Amino acid sequence: MKRLYFYVTLLSVLLLGVSCDKMETTDPNPMFMPLINAWYDFIDAFTDQQKINDSCIKAWEAYKKDMPELAYSHLEEILDYRQHWKPYAMRATIKYNMGETNTESVMALHDYKQALELNRNRQTFRINNDDSISYQLLYEQICWCLVCRDDADAVITIQKGLLEFPESIALTNAMSLAYTKTGDFSLAEKWAKKVLEKDAGIGYFRLAYLASKQDRHQESIKYYEKCLELDPNSSSTKHNLALQYREVGRTHDALTLFREAAQDGEKYSQNWLKRNGYTW
Repeated sequence: MKRLYFYVTLLSVLLLGVSCDKMETTDPNPMFMPLINAWYDFIDAFTDQQKINDSCIKAWEAYKKDMPELAYSHLEEILDYRQHWKPYAMRATIKYNMGETNTESVMALHDYKQALELNRNRQTFRINNDDSISYQLLYEQICWCLVCRDDADAVITIQKGLLEFPESIALTNAMSLAYTKTGDFSLAEKWAKKVLEKDAGIGYFRLAYLASKQDRHQESIKYYEKCLELDPNSSSTKHNLALQYREVGRTHDALTLFREAAQDGEKYSQNWLKRNGYTW
């Protein structure tokens, strides 16, 4: 048995050297790639998995404490020596949540794609009791990034995702938004109704938005009011409903909702009140 352990260890060292060379070369021998990838996964499972997990959790904690630079440093420390899906997924999520420029959006999309490609075994990484990252979530985030960037491949990518995850609310909602951005409101509403079948709150919100885009303000109000019944604390619903109230002349109701949303921290409502000389 000791001799077996010796040979396994020796083989591990040799193949780890090969796999590390794989990361540095630009033209690896394709004959050895399946063996290298399989062994790389084996090494991953038994050597540095805990270190990767710990660093990712530290990065997430730093991000939650509003210290993004510290979060990035934890992740880049891993990526400097190890191409792994977890730090890519974590970095993409942080960039996407904080991103305000097109460059940050592109970087987030790139990292999500890297994470999806490297997550060959479709693992789920549980960060804590409330947060986790799965293969499906990675795919959904890629689709959402594509839609937000008005990418021409968004619809095709979402269609592929729905074949794999037909019950995904996020992908169904993304499809509705994708058609909204192309101006095909008929298809956008068709997909919004499919969202409604899976989640009433998200579905009514999407239908309300589509009605408002087509100047059907009374219909939009009806849907937003249903959203507010389902979630009375939604500041984004309050803001959007307030905008629709203004469109039909319900100024007092609009102002009330703008103030409620502003008190909840809704920035668009706060800016609207400031511009128009109101306080909250």
